[in-house]
Amino acid sequence: MPTVAELDEVTGEIPTLLISGDVHSGWLNSAALRALGLPGASAQDPGAPMKEDPWFALLDRLDEVPGTRELRESGYRQVLADMLARGITGVVDMSWSEDPDDWPRRLRAMADQGVLPEVLPRIRIGVYRDKLERWIAEGLRTGTALAGSPHLPDGSPVLVQGPLKVIADGSMGSGSAHMCEPYPTELGLEHAHGVVNIDRAELTDLMAHAARQGYEMAIHAIGDAAVDDVAAAFAHSGATGRLEHAQLLPADALDEPDGALRRLVDCGVELSIQPAHLIDDWAAVSRVWPGSGGTHLRLRGHGVRRGPAPAGLGCAGGAPGPMAGHVGGSGAPDAGWLGVVAGPAADSRGGAGGQCQRGRPGGSGLSGRPGAPGRGPPAPRG
Repeated sequence: MPTVAELDEVTGEIPTLLISGDVHSGWLNSAALRALGLPGASAQDPGAPMKEDPWFALLDRLDEVPGTRELRESGYRQVLADMLARGITGVVDMSWSEDPDDWPRRLRAMADQGVLPEVLPRIRIGVYRDKLERWIAEGLRTGTALAGSPHLPDGSPVLVQGPLKVIADGSMGSGSAHMCEPYPTELGLEHAHGVVNIDRAELTDLMAHAARQGYEMAIHAIGDAAVDDVAAAFAHSGATGRLEHAQLLPADALDEPDGALRRLVDCGVELSIQPAHLIDDWAAVSRVWPGSGGTHLRLRGHGVRRGPAPAGLGCAGGAPGPMAGHVGGSGAPDAGWLGVVAGPAADSRGGAGGQCQRGRPGGSGLSGRPGAPGRGPPAPRG
């Protein structure tokens, strides 16, 4: 990954920000850092790429860049029209939101401008842990209709409060997924086993608190160690919801009684699997563990299961736009929509997994970047 100083050499004084494909890391040059009130590169410190929570905090400030907000809002209109053209009737928005009124305000603005689509999808809006207490104070719970929401012909609200979203670890592409085994030393990673954004005890307490307040969970976990932590947190918190990705399981995931998959099944947790991520991360793992030919993924259940699935296992397909979008890292056209196609087959409990599983939209969430849906930056994978 390039340092800030190396990026400066090719960009000069033009503020430049590069976002990784998984949105879990990024690179800014000194001009961009100074524009955001942060120090640039120096002879003593050439500057490293940013990852995980510090990076997410910076992404959340992109509305400070002139023109970003307007570009984003125009992107929402385009994406809503595109969704309807593709037959998508429900979505979970996992992008960062500053205010519960963001979506009602957005739709009112479209109506005032005469550009509101005649037909709208159902939209569930997630909330992140840094905003949870505010949402609770405003009386919002998973399933609550948002004030000012338009209604569908059957009288149901378009805009509904969704789950609590927690990003427990990083991603494979950024070398920050929390792994049981260390990454190769030649990668020069600061954290040999990846990044723990929230530890098991804190996650358990957070989930228990949110569940008492009426929230379902959507917990991002990519690495096998992170999946193990999340499974334990579900088991001890009494929370319900989904494990986002569920694609890299610990080697002992099926062991009785405390294997991660066993615990998740016993808790009734849905496994939200995005086929496009499997394609992208298969290649990432092959780069991290060269010569494995994907064997590492098979050993940890990455899209390849041997033997019968545990009784009660529920899976929901999803499409994690735009990170694994139309042409993803795999080069496959429309990779980001594979979950919509594969979802019904992937949902083992009979729901329409890619569209609406047990009455809830099955997508991993619309998130966004300038010109696409989402608050300012794209939401990270998951």
